Amino acid sequence: MNQNFINADMTPPWDDIDFCDWNGGNRRYGLWALIIDGSEWLNAISTAASYLSPYILNVYRRQPNVLIIAGGLLSFQYYSSAIFYHKPE
Repeated sequence: MNQNFINADMTPPWDDIDFCDWNGGNRRYGLWALIIDGSEWLNAISTAASYLSPYILNVYRRQPNVLIIAGGLLSFQYYSSAIFYHKPE
């Protein structure tokens, strides 16, 4: 299944753009994740990010986490405004 990718000499470059065709203008994505905030883990992640910095988008900064399940794009059509604007404590 991935053999074409594995055999490719190179992959297409990443474009740092909003993929409106894919997300339909939705700016929110729902997921369940465990937030990583332990200093030892954060230091290890920072070290890895520094090492990989030539290959990572500069603007791609996210809270380190372990993804449990992806929920998909969120839309007011399907979710209440309470879900959109809820800020966990």
